[in-house]
Amino acid sequence: MVDVAIKNCKLVTPRGIVPAGVAVEGEKIVAVARDPNLPVADRTIDAGGKYVIPGVIDPHSHLGSHFSFEDDFRTETQSAAGGGVTTLFTLMQDKRSLKEIVPKRIKMAERNATIDLSFGGGFMPSPSPHLDEIADYIDLGITAFKCKPATEKWGPIVVAGVDDGSLYACFKALGELGGLPMVHAENPKIVEMFRDHLMKTGRKDLPAYTESRPSFAEEEYMRRAIFIAKVASSPLYIVHITISNGLDVVAEAKADGVNVIAETCPHYLTHTKDSGLGILGVVTPPLREKKDIEGLWHGIKSGVIDCIGSDHATIMPRSEREKGDIWTTMPGWPGTETLLPVMLSEGVNKGRISLEKVVETCCYNPARAFGLYPRKGTISVGSDGDLTIVDLDKKVKVTPDVLHSAADWTIYDGWEMKGWPVMTICRGNVVMEEGEIVGKPGTGRFIKSLPLPASARLMR
Repeated sequence: MVDVAIKNCKLVTPRGIVPAGVAVEGEKIVAVARDPNLPVADRTIDAGGKYVIPGVIDPHSHLGSHFSFEDDFRTETQSAAGGGVTTLFTLMQDKRSLKEIVPKRIKMAERNATIDLSFGGGFMPSPSPHLDEIADYIDLGITAFKCKPATEKWGPIVVAGVDDGSLYACFKALGELGGLPMVHAENPKIVEMFRDHLMKTGRKDLPAYTESRPSFAEEEYMRRAIFIAKVASSPLYIVHITISNGLDVVAEAKADGVNVIAETCPHYLTHTKDSGLGILGVVTPPLREKKDIEGLWHGIKSGVIDCIGSDHATIMPRSEREKGDIWTTMPGWPGTETLLPVMLSEGVNKGRISLEKVVETCCYNPARAFGLYPRKGTISVGSDGDLTIVDLDKKVKVTPDVLHSAADWTIYDGWEMKGWPVMTICRGNVVMEEGEIVGKPGTGRFIKSLPLPASARLMR
């Protein structure tokens, strides 16, 4: 007898959809078979003919941005479970030694999390000890590090930038040790020049914010980072691509043999600078144009875009956000709970991509990119029992009350989405059922990201 069996469903893989069920025992998948061949279970779940996908992996979030890490580990993993996410990858921006921080954060996460967590670092140059300690971090299971090209003050937070020399040193070290460098691609000097000019004009509208961070600043830094990755023999993960021109840059690099992994975010697939969000629409890089939305969807369909990440952060309450202006507010918003619904509603149900492509970009590819595969990202015997049941016909009107984040606002407020997760299972534990969080804090576990050779990250 096993713990859980799911029957009367269709299992979705990147390669196709099969009518089969799945059984989980002791947190691991032990059988994938036709319903009559599944073992007897303590709990049998009738999926009602719905689709079952691997638990979604959100490869990009920033917990602890406004509320404490302890609070965010509790509330935002519940929010993630509400959206069908079973593994949340969060970045720690801290100039101190991660050897001191990570063990404490692991204990904190495992006391409070409802789903599994993996950690990455925000790489900072000397006098931070990060470069000297990268090998130690990889031993701890922290293999991915995000580099930001400029030091910027975002509300109360100052994020340190990385110069080109430090960027090369980081790439070289990670490439040799099996780690994964990530970059926020915007040329800082170009942004600084445009921002200073626009601030002097007195404009405070959202299109002005987009103009202050022009698309060619993103394209230029993408090309620079790709060149450095090639010289350093390193893989490269480019976070939150916003521009359709960036697809050509990535495609050219991949054709040249550079192991570039490309990510975009749901908000760049749904919103533009003219969406009427005002100050709520401030994010870095900024919202772009309608042509970029369609270009990015095409990039997902064609395989140039590999992963979808939410860039989730609770940031601050809406009332506090609205006290500032586009130049002073902290950018970003909550998004992990709406990641999968956006892909289902705006992608699958509008004919832009297939459900198999959702599994590829939201489950399979993130697991491979971050050294979690085959434990995560696949419905296979021996893998973790991470499963999400999806109802492609379910309609939900999105409001902050429907979601489970500590944030009291969402950029999708008032949107009706068609396609929604109705059950989330993390290592065999049902943590969300029909919109209700039933998993308890402490269910989640810290999952080590494993080092991989540069050529093994995601190259096809």
